[in-house]
Amino acid sequence: MIAVAASGLLPAATALADPAGDERYLALEGAERAYREMAGFASMRWPVLEVEDTPEGDALRQRGQALAEEVFSPERAMAAFRAALALRPGEVPDDIAEITERMRALEAQDAARDPAELVDDAAAAEARYEARPDRARIDAVSEAMARPDLAGETAVTGLRVKWIYEPLLTGSDTQLRAMSEREIEAGIEDLLQRSRAAEGYEGAPPLRRELMRETSRQAIRSLLSRLPEADVATLAAFYASDVARAKREALLASYRTRSDEDAARFMRILIEEARAKAP
Repeated sequence: MIAVAASGLLPAATALADPAGDERYLALEGAERAYREMAGFASMRWPVLEVEDTPEGDALRQRGQALAEEVFSPERAMAAFRAALALRPGEVPDDIAEITERMRALEAQDAARDPAELVDDAAAAEARYEARPDRARIDAVSEAMARPDLAGETAVTGLRVKWIYEPLLTGSDTQLRAMSEREIEAGIEDLLQRSRAAEGYEGAPPLRRELMRETSRQAIRSLLSRLPEADVATLAAFYASDVARAKREALLASYRTRSDEDAARFMRILIEEARAKAP
């Protein structure tokens, strides 16, 4: 009887684990695509670099890009996300995969259009949204998705790249060589904290977290306004569930941890390389 009772209780902890569902959720949120965009900041001139072009600046960007592609690994990040989601078991509906495919198809159509055409279509997009009888559901989904916060994380990474590039280009080699390991680690930790706390940063748009979030929300609303109402209803029901809230919380926590650790490693390597070159 004890064995029977235990067999009825123990599966409760694992029966709801859903690796395939976690993959559907990660695809819906675009987690891998978002993390892959992290490395792009390392090769930017403006707005990351606001100093005159110099051989030193070009060399730093080239090295930074190669290093960022190695350090900000989407493969390692996705492994961390999967592990985090596995700790929050719960079913993600099968229909989510098909809805994600329809959203991706719409995004591909937009990507193939002339940017000026998309700007001109802004009024039409707003009209489509206003004409939808399910606007409340569309709003609820756009607010509940993790995508906007993932977009905001790219701005945090952009600030970190900017704030490590600038002192490396304008700082003193003598001062850099004189820094102790403890001072370097303290400086990296300070930069990590300041960049995450820079909610009201007023610099260029790609570096403004809340602007990136709102741009993402608007893009989601536009996509949802072009989907069948049944798709939006499915998404709204899912995002209103405890499972979705737990998955979102787990993904965002893991995403922030991963981006913090990768950013720290990126900065640490650049600093050590600069110290090694200093006379």
